[in-house]
Amino acid sequence: MNAPKYRLRRATSDDLPELLRLWAAAQLPAAELEKRFTEFQVVEESEGKLVAAIGLQILAKHGAIHSETIPDFGQADGLRPLLWERLRGVAQNHGLVRLWTGETARFWREQDFGRGDPSTLKQRPQGFHPEAVLTLKLKDDLSVDSFINDEFAQLRQLQLQEREKTLQRARAFKMVGYLCTIVIAAILVVCFIFFLRFRQQSGR
Repeated sequence: MNAPKYRLRRATSDDLPELLRLWAAAQLPAAELEKRFTEFQVVEESEGKLVAAIGLQILAKHGAIHSETIPDFGQADGLRPLLWERLRGVAQNHGLVRLWTGETARFWREQDFGRGDPSTLKQRPQGFHPEAVLTLKLKDDLSVDSFINDEFAQLRQLQLQEREKTLQRARAFKMVGYLCTIVIAAILVVCFIFFLRFRQQSGR
């Protein structure tokens, strides 16, 4: 196969007639997929004919590869690597952290897609097809780590603010206590002076 004669691109509304034909031939739910045609990447021959299509549904930094359509099985081995390269580029552009698929072709397992364990399957977005159990981790979800770090930083900042407020209140109470002590001491001194004068006047 001469790869340069193929053009890979995102599907447009102009591709719908061809896509509907491909989906119908593959016995896929064409009416449903028509509403989601913007998820699809297509392979176009130099004559403008679509020879392959594949969908990539994106939810919550996860992507689900679905509805692979390659009418000519003889071209499948040559077209899948092109589609995979295209999908990886799209996934990278969207910052995806994990891919999922329910595609059964051996090619996908050869790309290190494996069946997710129960804890991994819990990460699968609810909008993905339940048969999308093969998964491939692309990278760590740094946004989660950053979110946790930000939460701890904010909590620490709140704790420092609360501590400062508590110290300010303590200093204020301490100052009030000093002032009260001074006032009481002054009153006692004045009372003592009056008491002494009263005794002096009474002794005359």
